[in-house]
Amino acid sequence: MTQNLLPKGRHKPRSSILASRHMIQGLPKVGKTTFANSWPKPLFLATEPGTHLLQAAETEINSWDNPGGSGGFIQVLDQLAALDHPYETIILDTVDNLYSRCQEHVCQELGVTHVSDKPYKGWDILKSTWTKGIHRLASLRARGNRSLCSVFIGHTKLDPIKEKRGSGIVDTGLHLHRSALPPAARGILHSAMDFLYGVEVEDNGTRWLITQPTQTKYTRYECGSRGEPGRMLPERIPMNYAALSTAFEETFGEKK
Repeated sequence: MTQNLLPKGRHKPRSSILASRHMIQGLPKVGKTTFANSWPKPLFLATEPGTHLLQAAETEINSWDNPGGSGGFIQVLDQLAALDHPYETIILDTVDNLYSRCQEHVCQELGVTHVSDKPYKGWDILKSTWTKGIHRLASLRARGNRSLCSVFIGHTKLDPIKEKRGSGIVDTGLHLHRSALPPAARGILHSAMDFLYGVEVEDNGTRWLITQPTQTKYTRYECGSRGEPGRMLPERIPMNYAALSTAFEETFGEKK
């Protein structure tokens, strides 16, 4: 008899901060890595030297797939799922460099210098490979089906926002603070996230996590979070783990 694959009812919402998937994106040197290192039992999958001045656990990622060798993203995911380890928060720092590793891998597999050298096929394989890798990390569980929290760190850039006025295009003076990834890669990554934070730095150095599409005097932030009316994170949260964890407790009713 075929197994019944249909649910018996509605599942409970994920209310714990560590049961969700998080993306932190901001300009270089705003403290993204330092902030991520304050999460519970963190391990960095480091694609760039961001933790050298921190006391941190990291494993270097210098390729996408390197069977039998070191530094392979896929092999590290295999070990995180199969081996005993103490880590609870897995931090990919940064997604930008991992995407470059993914492109390099696909080009090597196809025997080309750029995916565009294989029209359609190259881009399709890159999209499929990137999607599988991102979703695998986002849903990764440790040995014994122990849950892991995934945190993705990415760079942003400021794009001038222009609009049509009359017969011409004018600069609004605003900038869109968004991921530096190409549109297709960005869309795949963001669709896998539960919470997408931008980092705002005030003139006095105070740092905030922006959780919702927000427009300040000069900047519009590309952000977002899951929730429902009446149960959404505050638009701005101080950039520290205690404040974010408290916001989760107050919004969703559970803290860890």
